[in-house]
Amino acid sequence: MEAIVSNQPILILHLGQHKTGSKALQSFLTDQSDWLASEHGILYPKNGRNPTSVHRAYQISHHLLYSLLRNLTPLDSLLQLFARIDAERLDKGCRNVLISAEDLFDMHTAHELDFDSTIISSAAKTIAQVARTFHYRVELVLYLRRQDHLLVAHYAQLIKGSSVIDLSFESFAHAFSPRLRSFSLLAQWADVFGDDHICLRRYEPAALPYGIVPDFLSHILGLDLASDQIRAETNPESTNITPTRDIIEFLRLQARFRRLHLPSIDNAAVLRLATERARGHTLQWLSPSQQRLLLLDHAEDNAKIARRWLHQADGVLFEEPLPDPQQTWQPYPGLGPEAARALSLAIWRTKHFSGSLLCRVKAFLCWLLLYLR
Repeated sequence: MEAIVSNQPILILHLGQHKTGSKALQSFLTDQSDWLASEHGILYPKNGRNPTSVHRAYQISHHLLYSLLRNLTPLDSLLQLFARIDAERLDKGCRNVLISAEDLFDMHTAHELDFDSTIISSAAKTIAQVARTFHYRVELVLYLRRQDHLLVAHYAQLIKGSSVIDLSFESFAHAFSPRLRSFSLLAQWADVFGDDHICLRRYEPAALPYGIVPDFLSHILGLDLASDQIRAETNPESTNITPTRDIIEFLRLQARFRRLHLPSIDNAAVLRLATERARGHTLQWLSPSQQRLLLLDHAEDNAKIARRWLHQADGVLFEEPLPDPQQTWQPYPGLGPEAARALSLAIWRTKHFSGSLLCRVKAFLCWLLLYLR
């Protein structure tokens, strides 16, 4: 990125999207923050992160910036935050600042259903005002994911991130549809900062064969590291996988049990099992025909994105071909009692099940409840 070699201080703002490997990137940036500062003059600031949070996501990302913007905090609070960040930058002798908060792109968390797109423009204008105060040039970094994959991944994130929500996929898809309009969301940022200040990357295997971390280092920061220098993350919150549908349906079942005050298994224990199992097809929620219709609905906007921000005359944004509606596909049969009981027992037996005796008793009672179901 040209911004890295500019003499003007640069604020590199990684906006997300959600479900595009942001946690893995933020984990790497946190672990390597001293190396980035001392060797390359890029500050991944501690200010704006929350080291005391029980959630690793808040320890490694700058969620505080999103929170201040979303809660319409007075400008003085944002100026104070950036004053601390800028003091940290000067103290470490850095030229540029790198901030990562995936909530910023559409200004909603991954766990929200109500959506108000007007918040985006307000947030972008506020960031621009703060940047002018500290004489930063702003460069926006965004990884976009194809709509069908994004929809399913967000649904899984909603279910696994809540202990009480058991919303059906169909209801979620209806509520989430405005957040799939990537062009209109991105255009609000471009209206404030300009097209030339947006670095857009595609989140798909063809574009990121080695994952987001080496791609970000190479294409955004202009750094090339050998693959053995990039440590793979195994922490569930850092890898943040999309579990199989059986796992998601099991989590929905547990949420239902909790609402009825029946014995249930904590989501964390279920997700630990999910990390041990090979991932299934993440598109089990959509048939090839449904995928195709969804993608055709966004085809025109995706082509505009490709031409405007990737300068691709052919208008091709994602390289993965449209699914063939004639291909063999079996609807998901549902999580039957036998499969649910098997998952419950597998969780109880897993070597990572670190619950107390009470947790184990609850797991056993859950299995018994499923057995009698």
